[in-house]
Amino acid sequence: MAQTKKADKQDKVERTIKIGTFIIAIVAATTALLTWFNNQKHSDSLKETRLTNYRSLSHLVGKMISKPNSDSLAGLAKTFTEDFYNGEMILVEDTTVSLAMKRFKLELDDKLNGVENILNPDKFEKSGRNVIEICKFHIIEMTEKSID
Repeated sequence: MAQTKKADKQDKVERTIKIGTFIIAIVAATTALLTWFNNQKHSDSLKETRLTNYRSLSHLVGKMISKPNSDSLAGLAKTFTEDFYNGEMILVEDTTVSLAMKRFKLELDDKLNGVENILNPDKFEKSGRNVIEICKFHIIEMTEKSID
């Protein structure tokens, strides 16, 4: 009789351990699933912000490099500096975009101040095209990843 009580008690302990392990596994799986789902939402919003900013930046830089004189360029330069160079792009830009924007900003400042690059007179346009190409590359890269 003592043996049956001991065996029953041992069976209850084993059953409790199995149930506890099953519950812990379910909680862990649920937590992992919720964490993954929240990360997907966050990365999608960041990706959309990047895509929007890269498109807008490319469009603006394209307008800027097509302006024939400094007077018409001044307003666009203010938008570039406030909205992109010192603005929202800081949060989402890639290192290559950042470097291209810095080079373009230097050329833009020179152009607005009337400084001409005698050795490379097309440097402003080239640095602008570089920004556009890098943004285009990232746009293509991000949209291809979303297709996969």
